[in-house]
Amino acid sequence: MPDDEHSLIHNAIPLLRPVRAYNTFNQQMASATTIALEQQSLELPISSRFIIENRIALDDDDVNEALKKLTEQEKAIFIEADALQIEMGNIVEKESSSGAITYDVAKSTQHKDRYSALGMA
Repeated sequence: MPDDEHSLIHNAIPLLRPVRAYNTFNQQMASATTIALEQQSLELPISSRFIIENRIALDDDDVNEALKKLTEQEKAIFIEADALQIEMGNIVEKESSSGAITYDVAKSTQHKDRYSALGMA
């Protein structure tokens, strides 16, 4: 249930927080996400290109971890992280007609759903 509404369910815990993505919020979100990535307080999984035969191909130091086979769910995490990185590369600053800076995708066929979800989280 949203945290700003009363629920008909007796013991409902208010968990959902509505996001009003106005321009100032979007700029703060983009800046905070960029800073978190630069400071490495937010890290993304390695590229799925390093998964060979359902195993992570790592340096010799990580031999024990590399021997473990990944499940399909674990492999999906890496593939989704790849898609997130592609979406992050599609984000560009644009100037609106009023002169404000907005963040959007370069082409209308590109998406930014994962990036937006990461920023809001």
